[in-house]
Amino acid sequence: MHRTLPYATFSFTSIVGLVSLGPLAASAQEVVLETPPEGPIAVATDPQAPDTAAVIVIELVPVDPPPTTVEATHYVASTSAPGPGPQPLVAEERVDDAAVAERPFSIGLSGLIGFRDGVDGLETTWTAGLDLSYRVAPWARIAIRRVTFGWAATSQGDRYAIGASPALDLSVPLGDVVEPFAELGLGVQARLGGRSPSFGLAPFVAAGARFHVSDRFALGAEAALTVPATEHVLIGHELFPRASILVQLGASIEASF
Repeated sequence: MHRTLPYATFSFTSIVGLVSLGPLAASAQEVVLETPPEGPIAVATDPQAPDTAAVIVIELVPVDPPPTTVEATHYVASTSAPGPGPQPLVAEERVDDAAVAERPFSIGLSGLIGFRDGVDGLETTWTAGLDLSYRVAPWARIAIRRVTFGWAATSQGDRYAIGASPALDLSVPLGDVVEPFAELGLGVQARLGGRSPSFGLAPFVAAGARFHVSDRFALGAEAALTVPATEHVLIGHELFPRASILVQLGASIEASF
């Protein structure tokens, strides 16, 4: 028996290995390692393209100018800034204030009545006359009370007297209607006839209240105390001696304008 099988087997196996290595060798030959050249790179041009110069486009971008800083100069005025203008004052006007500004004058009538001891019991005394006044303040008036003319019959003949009572009137208004007041005055009269003195004086005090029924009209009520300072002062229709005391009550009406 011949031992030729191993040789034949080796040969066939070797052939198969060589054949399989052939494509690998072919592919290895196609691998080309390219390394960048150290010199300048040549740009290949197409020989068929026209010979034109290369155009280089440079885009110019405008540069924004640097920001400018403006320094504002502030001027300070030498005078101070004006403040707010004066505000109108709103005054609360009452009836008395309006009377002072628009209707300070008053004219009216007043009368007083009283009683005294007589021979036959109580006898009536009275006096009445014209009232004039001028308001100098909401709480004060200058008045002339009971401007009058009277006479009295005596054993020595009839006596006549023209009289008036200047007074200072002080008041305290309570709202728009009620006005309490007090007066201090002096009755002055000039007398004629008989042998009586030619003048007479009689101080008096009074107190009461005025009621303003409208802006122009007022009603009043008062009480008065009169003390004659001279002989034979004519009050109403009677003559009163010095230092006698006469108390009377009365009423009044007046108009303002």
